[in-house]
Amino acid sequence: MRKMNKKTKIMILALLIAFIGIGYAFLSANLSITGTTNIGAVNWNVEFQNPAASEGSVTPSSDLNIDGDTLSYTIPLDQPGDFYEFTVDVANTGTIDAMISDFVSSYKIDNGEETVITSESLPEYLEYSVKYSNDTEIVKNHELKAQTSEKIKVRVALKANIDEQTFQSIIGKTIELNVKLDYAQADENATATGNQQS
Repeated sequence: MRKMNKKTKIMILALLIAFIGIGYAFLSANLSITGTTNIGAVNWNVEFQNPAASEGSVTPSSDLNIDGDTLSYTIPLDQPGDFYEFTVDVANTGTIDAMISDFVSSYKIDNGEETVITSESLPEYLEYSVKYSNDTEIVKNHELKAQTSEKIKVRVALKANIDEQTFQSIIGKTIELNVKLDYAQADENATATGNQQS
């Protein structure tokens, strides 16, 4: 029997590997997996719950109004140092993780124009803040996982060191404030707050 040279052995081995590869591809291409799965109900619901005024707050001129994603309240600030502070839970009672898509606060004095609150637009005699209850800033993309809630704290105050002339110009006026938190479905931009409660 004639011996095969090295080149012939390599060719036969290559052909054998090719046939095995083709056979595997054929089996893979015809593999079929069947099964049954149940998808539960998908539910979207983010809402404000459990508003509570902090001790020492002035009595608001109207009840805190919750309308969808907006909190509205009107308060009298009659004396320097007067403040109104409250906490409220933002609850994700649905089955979809959410994140903040927009966050806006605005104010209106008496029947004046509604103005978005920025560091430049807030009257110099007022202090105002909206934060999580652990003093973390509220920013876009903060995540609110399904079946969890976060507590936010809102505070507005008439500065204690307001000068007499400014005080006389605002005495008797009321301030209406609005806090609006828009939520969207969480995506790859969502960031954790570390402030969530189950």
